[in-house]
Amino acid sequence: MQGAPSHSQATFAPGQAPASRVEIHVALEHLIDLDRLSKTDPMVVCSVGQDVHSTSAPAPTSHHHKHHHNTQWQELGRTEIVTNNLNPKFIKGFALDYHFHKVQALKFDVYDVDDKQGYTLSQQDFIGSFECRLGEVMGAKGQLLTGTLVNPAHPGRKNGTIKLFGDEINATPPMSGQFNARERYIKSETYSLHLQLSAKDLEKKDFFGKSDPFFIIKRSRDGGDWIGVHQSEAIKNTLKPEWAPCEIALVDLNNGDPTRMLMIEIWDWNRSGSHELMGSFTASQNDLVAKKKFQLVDLKKNKDVGKVNVDAARIVPNPTFTLNPYYGWNRHSFLEYIAGGCQVNLLVAVDFTGSNGDPKLRNSLHYVDPSGETQNEYMYAISSVGEILGDYDSNKQYPLFGFGGVLSSGSGSVSHCFPLNGNADHPDVHGVDGILAAYSRALENYRLSGPTHFSEIIARAAKEAKEGCASGRQNYQVLLILTDGEINDMEATKREIVEASSLPLSIVIVGVGSANFAAMEELDADNTTLKYGGKEADRDLVQFVPFSKYSNDPQKLTEEVLMEIPKQMTSYFAVKGIEPIVPQRQEPVWFQPQRPPQGPPQGYHPPTPQGPPQQPYRDQGQSGIQYSWQDTPQTGPSHPPQQQYGQYPQQGGYPPQGYPPQQGGYPPQSGYPPQQGGYPPQGGYPPQQGGYPPQSGYPPQQGGYPPQ
Repeated sequence: MQGAPSHSQATFAPGQAPASRVEIHVALEHLIDLDRLSKTDPMVVCSVGQDVHSTSAPAPTSHHHKHHHNTQWQELGRTEIVTNNLNPKFIKGFALDYHFHKVQALKFDVYDVDDKQGYTLSQQDFIGSFECRLGEVMGAKGQLLTGTLVNPAHPGRKNGTIKLFGDEINATPPMSGQFNARERYIKSETYSLHLQLSAKDLEKKDFFGKSDPFFIIKRSRDGGDWIGVHQSEAIKNTLKPEWAPCEIALVDLNNGDPTRMLMIEIWDWNRSGSHELMGSFTASQNDLVAKKKFQLVDLKKNKDVGKVNVDAARIVPNPTFTLNPYYGWNRHSFLEYIAGGCQVNLLVAVDFTGSNGDPKLRNSLHYVDPSGETQNEYMYAISSVGEILGDYDSNKQYPLFGFGGVLSSGSGSVSHCFPLNGNADHPDVHGVDGILAAYSRALENYRLSGPTHFSEIIARAAKEAKEGCASGRQNYQVLLILTDGEINDMEATKREIVEASSLPLSIVIVGVGSANFAAMEELDADNTTLKYGGKEADRDLVQFVPFSKYSNDPQKLTEEVLMEIPKQMTSYFAVKGIEPIVPQRQEPVWFQPQRPPQGPPQGYHPPTPQGPPQQPYRDQGQSGIQYSWQDTPQTGPSHPPQQQYGQYPQQGGYPPQGYPPQQGGYPPQSGYPPQQGGYPPQGGYPPQQGGYPPQSGYPPQQGGYPPQ
C-alpha cells in the first residue's frame, strides 16, 4: 500500500535491569472512514526506533510525522482489531522499558484491516502514523499525549487523532529469592485475578432475538479516564449469560492496587460493530472477591437494568520463568582471578584444508617467507594473540593441532585433529616461537586436504578444560581456531559448543583470507542463545573475528580477538560460584616490626645497647610502632602487613631497619629525635673514618653483623 511503512520483528536481548517498566494504551478519535459499506476496522502497530549508527535513535522534535532516514523501526506489538469503529479505545497496550537517560523513539501506525485471517500489513489500508518520544508520553500532563495522524501519501487529508495513555507498572514481581548470577532463568511469582461472571434480568436489545451480551473491564486512571484491560466473549441470544472463567494479571487489572476502582460494562454485541451499552457498575478487586452480587445500572436513564453475579473471584499465583538479567554477572574482576593464580591456557588449531592453496606458492595463505621478514596471516594472528595470552600462562606450554590435513608420508585418511609437533601424547610446544616453528615444519609433513570440521578440535579443547577442573586449580582455556572457509560440520560443531559451555573455555575463531564467513556469525551468538537439539548453551563462549577487517590495524585485531575473554571468564566463574583465590603475599622483612603486646614478660631484662640510645619505634595507632611507609624500603604493596605480636628482639638485636651501631651515629630512619652529636642528613652519610656501608649491604667488620 502506498505510504505504508515496513516493519521487522524486533529481537530484544536481555540486558541490565531497566529503571522502570511502562505501558502505553492507545485511543483513536475521528478516524477517516475508508470502508464504503461499513466503518473503518482500525488496528495500531507500535514500533521502536533504533539509529543505524548507534544504539539510541533520534526522535522527532515535534508531534508531526517526520521521516528519519537514519532510523530503523522494529515492531514492538499490535493492538486488537476493532470492527466498524471510528473512535476505538484499544484493550491491548504496549509494555516496554523506560530509561530516563535515553531518547526512546516510538511510532504508531494505524491501519484499516480488511483481511482479518492471516493478515499482512502490506495488504491493509494505511491510515496514518504518529511519532513521538517515550519521554514525551510519560512527561505529559496526566501522562496523556495527543497527536495527529499523518499519511505522507495524503498530506492534506484529515486522518484522525491519536491519544496515548502512559502508565508506570510494577515490572519487578515478588521473587522467590534474590537475584543471583548462577541461575539463567529465575522463577517469578506474579498474580492474577481468576474471575467468572454471570448475569440475569438483562434487557432485550435485538429486534429478532434477545441480546448477545459481553463484558468489558476497565481500570481507573488518576485523570478520571478509564482504560480497558479485558473483554469477554459474547454469549449469543440470551438475557442470562454465563461467561467463561478468565484470568487477568493484577499488574494489568489495577497495577497491584486491590482498592483501585474498576468499571464492569455489559454490552450487546452487533455484527456491524456498533455495540450497545446495556449497563455498568463499579467495584474494586477487593469488592469482587468479597461480594457476590452487583446491580447493573443504566447511567443515562438512571435505572436498574439487571444483576451481575460473581460466581468465582480469587487471587491465583502465576509462576513464570524469565531470563535473569544478572546471570553471569561477577563482582570480581578478571585481574582478581589472575592475581589469585588463575592460569589462562592457550590451545591453537590451524586449518590445513586444501582451500588455503599450495604452501609452496606465494599466493597461498600458508606460504612461509624463507627470509622470515614477513608473516602470513596465520602466523601473524598466532603471534598477536599468543604474545598477550602468554602473560597469563606460567609454563607457556601450548597444545597445537591441525585439522583437515593428511600425513604426507602415508596414505591415511584426513584427520580433523592432529598434533603439529607429531607427538599425539604430548602435543605441547613452548612459547609463541615454538608454535610458529612447529607450524612451519608441519606444512612440510602434512598435505592439505579437507573438509573443514571444527567439532573434533572443540571436543579436544573441552577435554583439556575438564582436566583443568579436575586438577583443583583455577584454569581457563582459550581455543584459538584459525580457518579460511566455511564449516562443513555445523550441527556437530554447535553440539560441541553447547556441551562445552559449562566448562572453563572460550573459543576464538579468526577467519583468514576472503572466504564467506556468514556461518561463523551463527556461532558467535552475541544477541541470541546458541542451541542444539533443544538445549541452550549455558553462556556465550565464541568470538569470531575476520582477519581482513583489521589486517591494517594490528592493535585493533588483537583487541577484537581478545575483547570478550575477560567477560566470558568471569561469567563462567560467577555461574559456577567460584571466588578468586586470595593471594598470599610474602612481605619483606622490613615490613615485619616486632613488639610486645602489653609490656615485657616477667623476669625480662632488656640488653645493654652497644651504641648510643635509640628511640623505640612507634606507629600512628595503638600498636606502639611508628615509622613512615613511604620512608621504608619496600617491594610489596603500600599497605602495612600483618604485625607479629609477642616477639622480642634477641640480645644485642637492632631495630627492624637492620643498621649496626657504629661510631658517629646511625643512618637516617624515620622518627628519630635529634640527640647529642647529631645524625647525618637525610641525603647521605657524613664522611668519617672507615666510611659508611653502601645502601645495598654492609662492609665486613670484626664480629660481623646481626641477622636481619
